[in-house]
Amino acid sequence: MSALVDQFISNMMQSLQCSAHVKDLRTGKYICSNLINVRKFGFNKPEDIVGATIHDLNDFMLPFWGKDVVPNAIKQEKEVLYTGKSTVDTDRAFLSKDGFVCIHHMTKTPIPSNTGIISSVFTMSENITDKLTLWQLWELYKKFYLINKQAAIRMYLIHVGIFHLFSECPTEAEIRVLNARTQADSYKKIADLLNISIKTVESHICNLNRKTKNLDLSAIVYLMKITDPHTLDL
Repeated sequence: MSALVDQFISNMMQSLQCSAHVKDLRTGKYICSNLINVRKFGFNKPEDIVGATIHDLNDFMLPFWGKDVVPNAIKQEKEVLYTGKSTVDTDRAFLSKDGFVCIHHMTKTPIPSNTGIISSVFTMSENITDKLTLWQLWELYKKFYLINKQAAIRMYLIHVGIFHLFSECPTEAEIRVLNARTQADSYKKIADLLNISIKTVESHICNLNRKTKNLDLSAIVYLMKITDPHTLDL
């Protein structure tokens, strides 16, 4: 890249409210990045990722993003290189380095060199996790924490902003009632929504009230929102 283009892209990345970086297509190394991007990998400053490759990140991110992420990212970059056109990857679910579910809308755009040859790629990822419903988010946590249900419950409650309001974690059945309570305002409607008895709903809500830190359950339900800022940008 020319010095002017390099400076322009660097300045633009730092002003974006989403994850972004530039990668050399020949070596696969990161050239520059913004802070939002590197924090998802546990780094403290953009310079920490410069010179690394996706394979370097995969050494510690594999347990979080799975075996398909690296080949998919490389495939997408080859498409950018060979076609000279932008590519889009969306609705892909991952775990961030700190274990949160995230969905991204990722665009990779070619950057030509001074001679017109595509030499690098600009990647920008928008976090679209908050477009999910609470039910969809909960199902993803169960999927990613299949053998550790307690972790799924804990991370889900943190993600929707109410973990700190409980003195004891709800059960999976109680999570379902919590989610249903955001859509239904009576025991009967919750029971119909979950296809369970009203008596079962009453029992779960009684347990939920017991597990809160002396807070009204309606207030807790009102606070449930998908607000966690994590996303992945490969």
